[in-house]
Amino acid sequence: MTSGEEHLFTVDQLHHAYMISNIYGETVNEVDGILNASKEPKQTEMLDLKKENEGGTRSSPGRASWLSQLLILSHRSLSNLFRDPTLIIGHWTVGAFVGLLLGLIYFDSGVGSIENGDVNNPSSSSIVATLQQQLGALLLVLAFLAFGGLTSLEVFYGEKFIYMREYANRFYGSTSYFISKLLFDTVILRVIPPVILGTILYFMMNMRHGVFHFLSFILTLILCNLAASSICLLIGMAISNRSVALLVSSLVMLWSLALTNIFNNSKLMPAWVAWLHYVSFFNYAFEALVINELEGLYIEGSVFGAAGLAVSSDDLIKEFGFELDMFWVDVLVLIAIFLVAQGITLALLKFKIKLKN
Repeated sequence: MTSGEEHLFTVDQLHHAYMISNIYGETVNEVDGILNASKEPKQTEMLDLKKENEGGTRSSPGRASWLSQLLILSHRSLSNLFRDPTLIIGHWTVGAFVGLLLGLIYFDSGVGSIENGDVNNPSSSSIVATLQQQLGALLLVLAFLAFGGLTSLEVFYGEKFIYMREYANRFYGSTSYFISKLLFDTVILRVIPPVILGTILYFMMNMRHGVFHFLSFILTLILCNLAASSICLLIGMAISNRSVALLVSSLVMLWSLALTNIFNNSKLMPAWVAWLHYVSFFNYAFEALVINELEGLYIEGSVFGAAGLAVSSDDLIKEFGFELDMFWVDVLVLIAIFLVAQGITLALLKFKIKLKN
């Protein structure tokens, strides 16, 4: 017998001895126990995922409470925003810059100047030009805020893979994550910039006097920004490709702008297409601003060479297709658009998680 055969015989003996030993039996029992135990958590996790996707909460005893999840995730979102403050500084700085720019363009040409009689020779000024100043400023500020909502496309893209990994490890639920992102994106990037922009423009342009009119103006700007950003957030959640999502969001903003009564008077449109005005968030915001700024005034000046005329602003508002008693309806519709879009976005987030699991 050669040394190689002796070596093989020795290995066979060792293998046989191991197979009949207590060590082998204990090892097999431990492995079987681990395999059996791993099946139960997977089944429990699938039940938990199903329950959460149906609107419930997961039953894992190791997961923190919903409130704790929200607080921890909110702290992380806030820390991330201030760790890289480019987006915050950009929104706030651009908001102030646009407010100053529009304030210089429309300096002291607002309704406040007309009410005080501060306009140079008001009896000879053009009523059309005066109205053009008011509507132009309101339209531009809304357009800036609407297209500024495109930055909402990046809310979930940057943390997509981190979120999926942490959610798979059951660190937190989808609802607490969504609300934490929504809170800080809404307050810091969608509420503060319109306040900065609107305040600068309001007083530089000398718009309509009164605390109520000022607060109504700021409220409408905030709601317009929230509606636009929520629509963009929804599109970003529905479309995975960033370039396509950006294109679709831009088209939606342009479409909403085009359906504003200042461009298309609903009274002159065919009945079968005039209803499209009701799907334009821009039209609701613009109507609210026009009513807040011009309702109940008389504008003096000239029209096509005829001087010394006084025109009721209420009649002009109606000619543009707006309704004088729709201000609070417009506000409520903008709030509804924001809430519905956010709700659909959350549902899409849960649906995508369900597909991946």
